[in-house]
Amino acid sequence: MIKLGKGFFAGIVMGALAALALTTLVRVSRPALTKEIVAKIGDEVLKEDELRKKVISDLIPIETDQYVVRARGVTDWLSTRLFEKEAKSEGVTLEELYQKELWSQVRVSYQDILDTYTKTRELYGKEPFESVSPVIASQLRAGEYARVKAEYLEKLGKKYNAQVLLKKPEFLVEGAALPTLNAPNVALPRPAEPLPRPAGLPPPG
Repeated sequence: MIKLGKGFFAGIVMGALAALALTTLVRVSRPALTKEIVAKIGDEVLKEDELRKKVISDLIPIETDQYVVRARGVTDWLSTRLFEKEAKSEGVTLEELYQKELWSQVRVSYQDILDTYTKTRELYGKEPFESVSPVIASQLRAGEYARVKAEYLEKLGKKYNAQVLLKKPEFLVEGAALPTLNAPNVALPRPAEPLPRPAGLPPPG
């Protein structure tokens, strides 16, 4: 049983699937493998645990992929149900809940956009600020939305005592992580709205 501690949903929402490198394979646990016989020649037998040892390098990516897919399903269900429970508790629709708890907390200022453009200007070549600012604004807004959603899901997980009971594979790759997981039916970041230019702000140079 795994209780949703601090950072669980943050890791899910913000995390990325690590590359699976068999050279960094680590033993996670020592499960009791079955002694079932899977092949035999006369009195000589091949048991399930022996077979597994022979093919473990091929099984690891398969089992890890299966775990990631199943974990995505678990997390989607948890996220959706937590939003639905809270909306019902508050007596509001899901859209109203998203607006109140998520969108109202997403704040991206003109200065944030300008600062990002200044720090990463080499990425945009000769493109002027005016032409790339909507893209930067959308990226910043998406990142802020993800952060707000992760923090809010952490709060809801504690409130409703959410738990993950899904077992991990017997073997994992060191550093392997869940992919980015977004709860279904949750509004995606909206296109950036035009932001007013503060008085006295010098033109980007």
